[in-house]
Parts: sequence; structure tokens; C-alpha cells
Amino acid sequence: MNSSVGLSNERPAPYLPGLDGLRALSVLVVVAFHSGVIDGGWIGVDVFFGISGFLITGLMVAEHERNGAINLGAFWMRRIRRLVPALIILLGLVAMLVQLNQVEVTARNIWGALTYSTNWVHIFGGTRYWDHFATPDPLRHLWSLAIEEQFYVVWPIAAWYVLKRRSPSALGKVAWIGAGISALVQVIGIHVGLS
Repeated sequence: MNSSVGLSNERPAPYLPGLDGLRALSVLVVVAFHSGVIDGGWIGVDVFFGISGFLITGLMVAEHERNGAINLGAFWMRRIRRLVPALIILLGLVAMLVQLNQVEVTARNIWGALTYSTNWVHIFGGTRYWDHFATPDPLRHLWSLAIEEQFYVVWPIAAWYVLKRRSPSALGKVAWIGAGISALVQVIGIHVGLS
């Protein structure tokens, strides 16, 4: 009997060990920044985001080539299964610390954590990133996870749309255009913030 009968024809994504090393370096850069050893911790965050985008895009292109389509619902369910359990554990631990009067957490920060919108909660709350270092906030770090999750909502829709009508190379062009627009917005934002 053929053992592959009834199994998915899905091939696992190729393992790229160099990316693990790059991730580790990114984490070290962020830790060194928060420890006051170096400036520019944002470089580690940006590299980590780039790796995530590369891997997720590769998975979607492979799925499209294999099946002729991308199943967005299945993609998002995989993200939920991978990330929500850790968030629930974190919020449970924070709730215990709040009960023991070890930390204070605002309802706004809890809402941001539950909806993966911590970055927007702080932006619309008028809070600057550096303000967070004044008072301890056990949910502060979720801003980067929020950005990544928002990417996981928007980018798969763009990839699905482009791959349905065009080739993977067209998706690459869309990614480059998006990166260029993002860089331009950052440069404009920095110059507006300095004036």
C-alpha cells in the first residue's frame, strides 16, 4: 500500500539555516540596543521583519504554484494557531502580576494586545516610543508583533490578488514598490518630525 495515499501533496518549505543565524543576530542587536550597548536597534527589527516577509511570501508563492491559488483562510488560521497561544499565556502572566500589584496595565494596552494593534493604540494615544521607557509596561514589546500581524493581514491579500492575475515576478515588483513607498513615508515622517 502506498503510504502517501490520502496525504497532502504539500512539500515543506526548504530550510535555510542562514536565516536562523540572521534572526539571532537581529535579536542580539535589539537586546544590545535596549541594554544601552549600541544605537540603532531598529536595524534588528527591520531585518527580522524582512526575513518574515521573505518567508511568508515564499510560502504563498509555493502554494500558488502547487495549487493554482492561495487559501487565505488556511493561511490566517496557521498564523492564529502559531501566535495566539503565546499571547494568551503572556496575558495570563501579566494578569497575575497585576493581581500581585507588581505591574500596572491600562485597558488600552490590553485592548492593543488582544487586537494586535498595540502600535496604533500608542500612536493614537499620543504616546511616543521613547515615552515607554519612563514607566514599565509588560505589553510594550507587542508593538512589533502588531506590525507583523498587520502585515500578515494585508500582504496575503495583495499576494493573492497579484498572483491570481500575474506572475510571481509581478509580485516581486509590487513588493519593491511597497518597500519604496514605505521608505519614502519614513523619510518624510522623519523630516516632518525634525522641523
